[in-house]
Amino acid sequence: MKQIEKRMLLQILLGFLLGRVVFFERCPVGAAFFAAGYTIGGSVFPMAVAVCLGMFSAFRIELVIRYATAMLSVAVAADLFMQQKKKIKMGHCAIIMSLTLAVLAVAQYMLLPFQWKDIFYTCMELVLILAFSRLLYEGQRFLLYGTREKGLEHEEMVSLLLMGGMALYGVPNVVIADMSLLEMVIYFVLPVVAYQYGTGMGAVAGALGGVLLVLSGQDGSMVGSLCLLGICTGMLRRNGKVWALSGYLLSAACVGALLNEQLLAVGTWKELLIDSVLLFVIPEKYFRKLHVLERTMDSKWSGEYVQKMLRFRLKDFSDSFDQLSRALNRQSQEKTGLGRRELRNMMQDMSCQVCMHCENRDKCMGQSALTKPETLNVLARAQEDGTLVLEQMPMEFTSECIHPDWFLMETNHSLKMAQAVMSCENKLAQNRQLLAGQMEQVGKLMEELAQDIDEVEEASRELEQVIVKELWKVRVKAEDVAVYRDKTGRYQVHMNASTVRGRLVTSREVAEVLQDVLGKYFRGAKGGHLVVPRTGTDMVFVEEAALYAVTGVARAAKDGEEVSGDVFSCQMLPGGELLMALSDGMGSGEDAYAQSQMVMELLEQMAEAGFSQISALKLINSLYMPEAEGGYATADMVIVDMYQGECQFVKNGAAATWIRRGEEMFRIEGQALPVGVVKEAEPYLEKTKIYSGDYVIMMTDGVVDAFDGREEELEQLLGSVEIINPQELASFILDEAVAGYGGENRDDMSVIVAGIWRK
Repeated sequence: MKQIEKRMLLQILLGFLLGRVVFFERCPVGAAFFAAGYTIGGSVFPMAVAVCLGMFSAFRIELVIRYATAMLSVAVAADLFMQQKKKIKMGHCAIIMSLTLAVLAVAQYMLLPFQWKDIFYTCMELVLILAFSRLLYEGQRFLLYGTREKGLEHEEMVSLLLMGGMALYGVPNVVIADMSLLEMVIYFVLPVVAYQYGTGMGAVAGALGGVLLVLSGQDGSMVGSLCLLGICTGMLRRNGKVWALSGYLLSAACVGALLNEQLLAVGTWKELLIDSVLLFVIPEKYFRKLHVLERTMDSKWSGEYVQKMLRFRLKDFSDSFDQLSRALNRQSQEKTGLGRRELRNMMQDMSCQVCMHCENRDKCMGQSALTKPETLNVLARAQEDGTLVLEQMPMEFTSECIHPDWFLMETNHSLKMAQAVMSCENKLAQNRQLLAGQMEQVGKLMEELAQDIDEVEEASRELEQVIVKELWKVRVKAEDVAVYRDKTGRYQVHMNASTVRGRLVTSREVAEVLQDVLGKYFRGAKGGHLVVPRTGTDMVFVEEAALYAVTGVARAAKDGEEVSGDVFSCQMLPGGELLMALSDGMGSGEDAYAQSQMVMELLEQMAEAGFSQISALKLINSLYMPEAEGGYATADMVIVDMYQGECQFVKNGAAATWIRRGEEMFRIEGQALPVGVVKEAEPYLEKTKIYSGDYVIMMTDGVVDAFDGREEELEQLLGSVEIINPQELASFILDEAVAGYGGENRDDMSVIVAGIWRK
């Protein structure tokens, strides 16, 4: 009984918060919540009161009365159904609610003046009530009657997530000691989701939290910033709560320093620290209650069903972000000047402010000239010139007006005020365009995640039992063994392993056992245990790649500079791919280094999280644009798939890259603008095969420019040299570039060489 009462209190609280959600100057969510909950039962009357109180705190009293009347009509209709010995359904409640609101709106428009947008908003409200009623129904039913043993159906999960997100939007934005209640809730929920469910859900939670903050009036860059916080926190979740919270705070400091100064505000850091302390002191047993979703996915959503469901849901989220992006773009058209209607209204205001207070207004014939099209054309030219002079006014006006200086002063003041307002509106439009671009890229990232979900093939139980027996021979107790093959055919082996009788067993020995059973080379997953523990521990082994790479790097800073403006990265990604990247900031020294360093750090984080390189670069460009301040940085990437033997090149304003295959040379160059130049940065993309014995040679334009545009000479040099060691080859190329400058370092220079061989 107490459990039911607690759930009813939660329903009442949600009703109050959802009653505060504003869409199109209406509250379709609160109305839909009542319509969905009426047929489920629970605390119906208190829920209605809570929804009305929530509306009362966010809307005018007449709108609250309108929704209360619609709720009363649902109750009356339910009573009529009961008299006919029928039970009203959720769809009936939603339709009755919508029809009642439509009738009340029509009556209002017949009695009171209205605008055409009011009719549009009303039509949208009726559609949203019908849609939200269906979406919120399953979540409410689970809140009141669901059990942990039963688990979550996918409709219930989506409904609860939707209800929780909109409830966060309804949290009152109370500010106490520079701390916002809404921000505290968002900064608390974000690390919880990332810590429990990983980088994917952390990115989604960050994006949704950023959207809520933007809707509450903050800058559009919060979407991408919180998305990065969720990714960074989720990457450290397996190392424990302390590491996850440390990564959360450290990433907030880095993102704030590089991308978004709002995260460095004193009030924001108070909120982050308080939320982190609360999460730290909460016992781990309470977090286990949040694993309902994971347990349900492990038991009921395994295999093909969960893959299809995840693809559908991620595609649904992607479409939603895409629609939001298009809607914001439609509302973000910048104005270049006042329209004729606005100029006419301005002239009428001038007539009221000046002519109505003039002692000669009854005799003056110049007033009629103010409404003529010629005068509007004069005003249109004046706003281009910045001021209106008497010689521009019609002769009919200047010959009659006895206070021309007064009139011109008021008119010029109004023109300046209108231009200031237009400038502010254009700034808001630019921010909306930036937000729209980030939403579009987040939507594309989700769509790519949906497309990249592996088609997992589970091995037979007999094979898993063989692995258990063979491991027992080397004194390793293996439980919950699962063998999978992804869409590329690569094996993954998951197990809970421990040693018996105190024997020391390394992960390499376990990999050798798996090699004997499956006929493939294996290694422990990155970040895993090197020695099998004595207590049961989850361990993952992945199939070794057919190829391996040896890299070499050579760099030199411009003479007179302490640091190089070039930044590089060479690292293995979790999917068995080698990432080599170069970024060259504009100019040289500290400023160029700061530009290229920011691009490289974001690129590494997104690549490790599994995002495609093209979408990552576009999102980085949208985050980089507000901070660039006229600067830019190139982005040059090579991704070598060691399993498939494929090499992908992605370039934004970068120098050419070469593949040396024996004595043959292949040049890859693309015409694409650097990051930070334009809002829509389309990178150049090319893919080719890579073979054992190939060398991939990357360099910045400082090296290429040393040959004074003679790329054929550089290509001949690369093809003729017989150096095998990649490090020696990189140093040789750099020395030749310095020699080409006459022994001087006239620019920052960097060279990366990777040699590819078969194991």
